[in-house]
Amino acid sequence: MADDTFTLTLDKPVAGGRSLARLDGRIVLVSGGIPGERVRAVMERTGKGVAFARVVEVEDASPDRITPESDPQCGGQVFAHVAYARQLELKRAIVEDALGRIGRLHDLPPITATGSPRQHWRLRARLHVQGMHVGFFREGTHALCDAGPSGQLVPGLLELAEATLTHLRPDLARSVEAIVVSQTVRGDQQAVHLELSRPLPRHGEVWVSGPPAACTGVSAGLVSSRHPSVLAGFPWVKESLAALGVPTAGEAGLMRHAAAFFQGNRALLPELVTAVTGAVPADTPVVDLYAGVGLFGLAAATLGASSVTCVEGDAVSAEDLVTNALPYGDRVRAVRGDVETFAREETQLLGDACVIVDPPRTGLSPVVSKALAAAHPRRVVYVSCDPATLARDLQGLVASGLAIDSLRVFDLFPLTAHVETVVTLTACPS
Repeated sequence: MADDTFTLTLDKPVAGGRSLARLDGRIVLVSGGIPGERVRAVMERTGKGVAFARVVEVEDASPDRITPESDPQCGGQVFAHVAYARQLELKRAIVEDALGRIGRLHDLPPITATGSPRQHWRLRARLHVQGMHVGFFREGTHALCDAGPSGQLVPGLLELAEATLTHLRPDLARSVEAIVVSQTVRGDQQAVHLELSRPLPRHGEVWVSGPPAACTGVSAGLVSSRHPSVLAGFPWVKESLAALGVPTAGEAGLMRHAAAFFQGNRALLPELVTAVTGAVPADTPVVDLYAGVGLFGLAAATLGASSVTCVEGDAVSAEDLVTNALPYGDRVRAVRGDVETFAREETQLLGDACVIVDPPRTGLSPVVSKALAAAHPRRVVYVSCDPATLARDLQGLVASGLAIDSLRVFDLFPLTAHVETVVTLTACPS
């Protein structure tokens, strides 16, 4: 073995899919291993107080080590070498460690985990484009790799992205940086959005032979565009609330633009919606912050919540939210604007409500955290995609007088290091 390698015993999992080890007293975060293994590793880079390395040889393998079915560096499969039951344990441990180490939260309820199929689970994806090739980036690079072998995408999505690119006028195709493809849970509708490096041409046909027939429509715009242009058809899909786990929904649904954010795991979406709406107390007003197109708030309204306020700042998602709220009349108020302004100006509305928060990876802003602490809501249901910011925010919420009732991990991104957590907090009796 080359002189630049060294032996490590891997200790515990950390966020990002690496394992923590120590070398001469220094913390080393190692990719490609499993806690408990003894490995040979090579240094990738060093930083202040921490180093990063990757496994090049396993000297004492975990019984949970398996052979990846495809390139683990393509498209976020950093746990592809780990047996699935152990993956869920690692994600539970990552959340528990963050809550204790960052949030200083202990004596917590047990963390339950809900697993996912490892194939054909992903109904929405942002695929990168280089030349006329579509795919994922290899981990830590801008090198394109084939998204097909990973098996993540539901059938038809990759083919739709490729067909859309080849149907475009060549000069326009060269300006496409990424393609967002999105399908409904039922798989009956799909739409496309193109992210462009330069504005659309003002005149002329954009298609060589018309848009692909396998979608409702195609939109396009610069990455920073708040109002995408329609290139063909109707680039929205209608998501059935019944298919999303709302049994009383009938024909009710959510319109969502191809560019709008939406949870991407087809198999777990109904369970996620059920977990969130099931935590809403009866006869309690609901405030849904970071509401997106209305997934949780409108599901709660469909299930009987008498008063629901949904707030969304993203222009594309907020437009869909307003449209989706119309059938509910006065029972649902859709607020198109940033969550911070709403929280600052309407703190009183948060009091005595069940507040649902589904923030971006950065977590709650200081303004929102302060508003929730001041409002003393009856309950908070926190949907998180980042254990570190979740731990930070829960520390503040608990300090304000809320108690953690339940913690549940949803493996919305199997084989990756991402983990979704749903936490329910209830006001402590005064």
